[in-house]
Amino acid sequence: MPEFSLVLQALGYGAIGVAGTVIYLTYRLVQKLADTSQAPSPGVLELIQKYMKFTLWCTGVVVALQVSEQVMQYVVDKRYAECLDIALTTENVERVQEWRSHWAKGQWETSARFIRKGDKYSFTATTRHMGTDGEPEIMKWWSDDTFDLPKDFSEIVFLGKRQVTADAALRAKLNLGPSTTYSTRFTFKRSWSLSGVYAGPDGGSPGDLFLYVARGK
Repeated sequence: MPEFSLVLQALGYGAIGVAGTVIYLTYRLVQKLADTSQAPSPGVLELIQKYMKFTLWCTGVVVALQVSEQVMQYVVDKRYAECLDIALTTENVERVQEWRSHWAKGQWETSARFIRKGDKYSFTATTRHMGTDGEPEIMKWWSDDTFDLPKDFSEIVFLGKRQVTADAALRAKLNLGPSTTYSTRFTFKRSWSLSGVYAGPDGGSPGDLFLYVARGK
C-alpha cells in the first residue's frame, strides 16, 4: 500500500511524474527478479527486455511532451506580452498623440485626442467634411469633465457634448440637422483600436465612432 500511495502522488506531477513512476516500477521489477534464487527462464528474460524497451520509449515520449508543453507555454506567454505592447493598455492610449476616424460614405474625417490632466483625462475631437473645398469643420466633440482610463481592458465611458458647427448650407447638404449642442455619452471598447458608440446621456439613438492611431503618430 505505501508503494501504491507513492505512485498516485507521483502521477499528480504530470508528465514528469509519469516518467518517474515508470522508471521506479521498472527498478522494482528488476530488484524483485534479482532477489529470486532461480534464474528467470529465457522467455521471461525476453519479456523483461521488451518491457524495458517499451518503458524507456514511453518515458522518452512523456519527457518530450513535457518539454514541448513548456516550450509552447513560453511562446504563448511571449506572444501575449508582445500583444500587450501594441494593444491599447492605459499607457499605450496615453502615448497616442492623435486618433483618427473616417466615414467614407459621408466623407467625414474626425481627429481626436485624449488629454492627460493629472491622474485623469479629457477628450476632444473635431470632424471635418473632406469633400468640400477647405475641408470645413462640421462637428465638435468634447468631454464635460475629466475621467479615468481603466487600468484593465474595460470600457472607457464618459459624458460630454457633440456640437454641430457647419453652416446652414452644409448642414442641409449633409442632413446634419440644426446647429445644436447635444448631451452625449461616449463608450469606447479597447483592443487594437477604439470601437466607440456615442449616444444620448441615457443611451438613446446611438451612433458609431471608431478611432484608430493616426499614421505617423
